[in-house]
Amino acid sequence: AAEPLTIQIVVGETNSQRYMDLFCEQYESELTKSPGLVYPGVAELIEWCAQRGMALGIYTNKSQRTAEITMACLPFARHFQSVVTASHVSRPKPHPEGVLQSLEALKAEPHETLYVGDWPVDVLAGRQAGVRTGLALWGRLDFSHPDGHHPPDFTLEHPGDLIRLLETP
Repeated sequence: AAEPLTIQIVVGETNSQRYMDLFCEQYESELTKSPGLVYPGVAELIEWCAQRGMALGIYTNKSQRTAEITMACLPFARHFQSVVTASHVSRPKPHPEGVLQSLEALKAEPHETLYVGDWPVDVLAGRQAGVRTGLALWGRLDFSHPDGHHPPDFTLEHPGDLIRLLETP
């Protein structure tokens, strides 16, 4: 997970648990008072998928602890059947380990799976796991393609683009 390593680098201590605790307290405090936690259209997208019985999972570079804090703030978190964090994998993105764990937890086949992420490492992890990939551009300041070497199968500028894609037979 990135948080403990970042704290270790910034603080310069190998035992950074006290600082991780402080970070998590501050992180939770900021999230609970942040109305902009979810990008416009994302809640509707998750609800739309759930209403159609789609299996939903999350694979994040967050630690288990910060992912739990984040999920507790999401009103639609109950729709995710699997949450794989950096704490669950031995090799982080772009290695496909986390995507493969998600597939196993969801009992999903790669050929019927779409993995959507917002960074090039997400696209590469998905490609290496053998799934179709989507690059979510909402929230990014630069809408140019960030990695010409590993293009996604789909580029999505708004969550509604994914609904339209999934509606297409």
